[in-house]
Amino acid sequence: MNISLEPVSILASRLGLPGFTALALLAWAAWTQWVAAPAAERAATELHQNVVEAASRKTPPPTVTPQAVLARIYADLPDDQASNPTLAAILERARAQGLLIEAVQFQTESVRLPGVRHHRASLPVRGRYDVLRGWIAQTLHDHPSVTLDAIELKRKDADSDQLEAHMVLSLWASERPQGRTNPGEGGHGY
Repeated sequence: MNISLEPVSILASRLGLPGFTALALLAWAAWTQWVAAPAAERAATELHQNVVEAASRKTPPPTVTPQAVLARIYADLPDDQASNPTLAAILERARAQGLLIEAVQFQTESVRLPGVRHHRASLPVRGRYDVLRGWIAQTLHDHPSVTLDAIELKRKDADSDQLEAHMVLSLWASERPQGRTNPGEGGHGY
């Protein structure tokens, strides 16, 4: 079989470089229109379907009711009878770490949540900064129902590592008697 390239050479000589370039661009446009674009459209459609399917399989987040949140708060609060021993343990740890606590003002305040007691302790503390910082961090870690409400730090001179601090700690506790349910767990409020 003998293939003659004469018709191609005649066509190329008649078209010239501009005509041949136009013919190549026309062939590229046809390929894009009939081959590449449909393939890209199919891929985009498939991706969209996959996203829709994944979204429909996603489970909705669990609903959290205010009662469940309250029940969790009440369950985490220690009994009010443990407030004094908790405060004593906090103060003893401070003294054991070398902090000086002169006097403690302790008061109980009412709160709007039924069955919750709020005890506020005002503490003047003296000691080194690193010890004070470590004691505060350990106290808050070991006693989740204790919050640091305020702290004021003073240093007599810049060269000293001794600080004077005035702190206000809150101890949150539950008034629930033994055997009673917490509000939010189906029981009645206090």
